Amino acid sequence: MRATFDPANFVQCKVEVYPHAFELLKDYIEYVHVKDAKFSDGSVTVAGESDGRIKDVIAALKRRGFCGFCQ
Repeated sequence: MRATFDPANFVQCKVEVYPHAFELLKDYIEYVHVKDAKFSDGSVTVAGESDGRIKDVIAALKRRGFCGFCQ
């Protein structure tokens, strides 16, 4: 089974994106939906400008040799 990792969805559910959610799912990530959101109100923002820790997620995927999809 493979998974889509969407940082904004975790933020909107009040779940720490990185490292918590990422570490739980890292072995299953095939696709990254590059969205970001604010913990304060759940609003979706430009990727990398809110609480989704996009830069950390991308860096961790790169270190792991990720070769899936990002959109």
